[in-house]
Amino acid sequence: MKSNSFINRVLQIAERGWDRLATALLGKRRGEWIIGIQTYRTYGTAEFLQFSGRVLRDPERAKSTIHDSFWKNITAAFHQWESDEVPTSRLSVTDGEHTVQCISDEEGYTQTRIDLDRERNSGWHTLHATLDEIPYGRASQERYPCDCLIPQDHARFGVISDIDDTVLHSQVTSRWRMFLWSLTHNAYTRLPLPGVARLYRDLSRVNGVPDVNPVFYVSSSPWNLYSMLIEFLEAVDLPRGPVLLRDLGVGGNASLGGDHSHKGDKIESILRTYPEMKFILLGDSGQHDAQIYSQVALKFPGRILAIYIRNVGSQDEEMLGQAHEVCDAADTPFVLISDSSEISAHAKRHGWIEPPGEVPGVKKSTDPMKVTV
Repeated sequence: MKSNSFINRVLQIAERGWDRLATALLGKRRGEWIIGIQTYRTYGTAEFLQFSGRVLRDPERAKSTIHDSFWKNITAAFHQWESDEVPTSRLSVTDGEHTVQCISDEEGYTQTRIDLDRERNSGWHTLHATLDEIPYGRASQERYPCDCLIPQDHARFGVISDIDDTVLHSQVTSRWRMFLWSLTHNAYTRLPLPGVARLYRDLSRVNGVPDVNPVFYVSSSPWNLYSMLIEFLEAVDLPRGPVLLRDLGVGGNASLGGDHSHKGDKIESILRTYPEMKFILLGDSGQHDAQIYSQVALKFPGRILAIYIRNVGSQDEEMLGQAHEVCDAADTPFVLISDSSEISAHAKRHGWIEPPGEVPGVKKSTDPMKVTV
């Protein structure tokens, strides 16, 4: 642990040194950059909406297709990995009725919230962000949309899921394999795990209506992969939901040399935002999902309906055993599974997935066009 900590400190110093060198070398060229905002899906309540985004040079990129060539994938991957962040930029964020200002940090990231003076309906709401002031370059005049989810009032529970090796094959257990995989594949050539899209759609359905139970995606992937992951989720028809990633950097909660504590922090934030809602957590055995999820179950007693851990063949047996013991103490089902069908079968037994052809709470009518609740 001490050697890892020392290596992380050295890498952090090297990263800061590289940033300073790049700033010096690119000083004159940066005046020609077109600066924009990449926004990220967020979540809120009837009382507030959240904004999250990053100020970058040329944040827009062309959408991928299934027909993209190897070299086009390489070029697109380089564009997403090689990000030029713009710090200390001033932004305005509005929901159409209220406007707030925020400033980007040294990595270009910024977050803020708009407190509402009247309750908003459930569903997706769109905020818009504009650049007011930037330290260099030319500010784009676009209004950048940021989608914020307010869960449905009649949601039965929420779903919080990892992405890497939980819904798609990402090789995230090996950083180099993850990097090479992301270089040569796009959203349409990446492989979803079998049955996962149908499973998540089933979990989100209430009384036959899709996308009622909210789905939150929390991953150790860097924000650089955000656009690709959004395209992937849409391409395989997974439920639309907020996507929470982390910085591509060194140490701390960053994706290189950092730990996975950011997952626990983000999950706890979701639970605190919706104190009356219970959740199902889904992850895999290749990282620390079991350990993180079990601690969440212990910290929020009675809030976690079940923890599903997908066996990806590279698990720490001792860690899994400890997580199982913690979940037993928290009276939370801890289920180690091999595929989506096992999750579906377990969830059906507990009533979290509706049986096909049946709509709980809905009475049959002799009129085929009428449903009586």
